[in-house]
Amino acid sequence: MTYCLALKMNEGMVFASDSRTNAGVDQIASFKKMRTYNNGKDRVIVTLTSGNLSITQSVVNIIEQRANDPEVPNIWNAQTLFDVATLFGDCLREVRKDTAAYLAQSTVDMGVNFIVGGQVAGEPQRLFLIYSEGNFIEATEETPFFQIGETKYGKPVLDRFMQPETTLRNAIKCSLVSLDSTMRSNISVGLPIDLVSLKPNHYNFDSQYHITEDDAYFSQISTSWREGLTTLFDGLPEPDNFEVTDEVKQPASVAVQNQQPVMPATQPLPNTQTMAPPSSPTTNPSVTQPATPAPEPAPNLQNNPPLTQNQQTPLMHAAQNNQPTQNQAPVTQNQQSTQNSPVSANTSTAASTTNSY
Repeated sequence: MTYCLALKMNEGMVFASDSRTNAGVDQIASFKKMRTYNNGKDRVIVTLTSGNLSITQSVVNIIEQRANDPEVPNIWNAQTLFDVATLFGDCLREVRKDTAAYLAQSTVDMGVNFIVGGQVAGEPQRLFLIYSEGNFIEATEETPFFQIGETKYGKPVLDRFMQPETTLRNAIKCSLVSLDSTMRSNISVGLPIDLVSLKPNHYNFDSQYHITEDDAYFSQISTSWREGLTTLFDGLPEPDNFEVTDEVKQPASVAVQNQQPVMPATQPLPNTQTMAPPSSPTTNPSVTQPATPAPEPAPNLQNNPPLTQNQQTPLMHAAQNNQPTQNQAPVTQNQQSTQNSPVSANTSTAASTTNSY
């Protein structure tokens, strides 16, 4: 991870970046994230990079190789800084297109960002933020700064103090405080720090700094900011209007939710039901048994509804086909009753036995 920022004020511009990169807690190294280009005549350009290191290095190398060929568009013959930003965006698309098929086979993050700023003779200072897809936006008076990388920790101080009217010296201090705040909250951002400042219509750098761990000024900035915040915090008004007690009170709604439900004493135990055995002429006590399905009563032939005409017809034909021949004994009355009934004799016997209880 890295952190880079660029500020654009009426008095000039400030660019700053850390130099730490990592591929895990055991693979931490330092790589320069800032590139500067100036010819002392008609242009001065600064670039900051964050994201996938292999992609950003490829883009920078291609840009610098093409800068030596006057026959192709490059940073030295571009007419405006907008054209310079377009060169970086187009080159970024080329590199991503060439490597996308290979990087997609792994979990490598292909995201990158560029900040390109400076001045080309004939126009004012300009500042651009280039996204991974190659498109970009330009800073305005309402948004006088850009950040890339680990941006969230260093943004509050920029939001509070950065304005187009901010002086160049205060912008340098603000940049260092922003970097110090980020390094305190994220170990993937660290020293050394590269910082440059530019004045309008000056095609050389106003100042260039390479800040290391033994830099006295940066240490003073870090210490003063920390002690100043502590002093200001201690001087804040006390919360006298707030009642502070040792007892923790829960809202009524929370107390109701935490209350356990009370079961009535007369409520039967779960998974049981009251069942009564078959009627008895002497007693009929209520017995509590496990909830099991009651046996289905056997069919009562006496209560069966009479057969319809359609149901009787097949049976009558069957009875006619079973008329005794000369060699057969005549069918008894009980056998006829069995043949004419839709229930077998065994079923009738079972039903009679069931109904005898």
